[in-house]
Amino acid sequence: IVARVLGTVAITGAPFFEHAILHFKLTWKADSSRKTQFIVETKSIFSHLRTQSKRS
Repeated sequence: IVARVLGTVAITGAPFFEHAILHFKLTWKADSSRKTQFIVETKSIFSHLRTQSKRS
């Protein structure tokens, strides 16, 4: 796979490689924001459950 990517870079030149890096960064940013959102939601659920258990 790495050889194929390097071969494609060699054929198409640097713009393709830069585009690939940009795409990876955007995907990573989207992923990390999704992770953060998931963590926040999980924490809110746990705190909600904790307050419920304290009341009962």
